[in-house]
Amino acid sequence: MTQKLSVVYKAPPGDSKVLEMHGHTFFDGKAEEIEVSDEVAESIKKTPVFAPGGPPKAEHKKEPDDDDHGKKHK
Repeated sequence: MTQKLSVVYKAPPGDSKVLEMHGHTFFDGKAEEIEVSDEVAESIKKTPVFAPGGPPKAEHKKEPDDDDHGKKHK
């Protein structure tokens, strides 16, 4: 089975700001959405350089001709 995770890589002081692990590239401080096997998910959860990334952020789509109050520009 697979799991979807959101994780943040927290680079230890003096370490690289980029980490490649389990076929994914992680950047220091940036949440990454990944899908991995249950075994890899458990390994990542136990690795101290990773923290939960939280739920994925919903993107708000805005019409290009709408202003912040929903009024159309002429």
